[in-house]
Amino acid sequence: MTNETKGKAAHTPGPWHLDPEPHDDAGFYIQAGFNPKDEDDPNCFSITEVNQPEHGRIDWATHVANACLIAAAPELLEALEDMRRLAASLEDMLKEGQPMDPDTQRLADDQHEQARAALAKATLSPSEAGK
Repeated sequence: MTNETKGKAAHTPGPWHLDPEPHDDAGFYIQAGFNPKDEDDPNCFSITEVNQPEHGRIDWATHVANACLIAAAPELLEALEDMRRLAASLEDMLKEGQPMDPDTQRLADDQHEQARAALAKATLSPSEAGK
């Protein structure tokens, strides 16, 4: 499965999810198409794994935090791209001396919520990541 994007590197479309069960007590699979209601979903596949560095160079909590950040990458990218578009629209409105209309305010509110949700996913605590 690829994401065809003209002029950009392609990546597996999101959302990505952290498999809640560590494998071999040392790492996590990052999955696309994950359906928590159907563990045998044929559309679910691992896109990468995050292994704990050898010799305990980082603690378990940091290891889980790294895996959560990777799993949130598609949502973070989308939120950032949307915020960039919103900022460009707002800049154009300000240059033209226009006040913010209700549609733009709703868009700003939606983008703020999207960014908040992506950041929350990227910064799950170790106890939340296993849920």
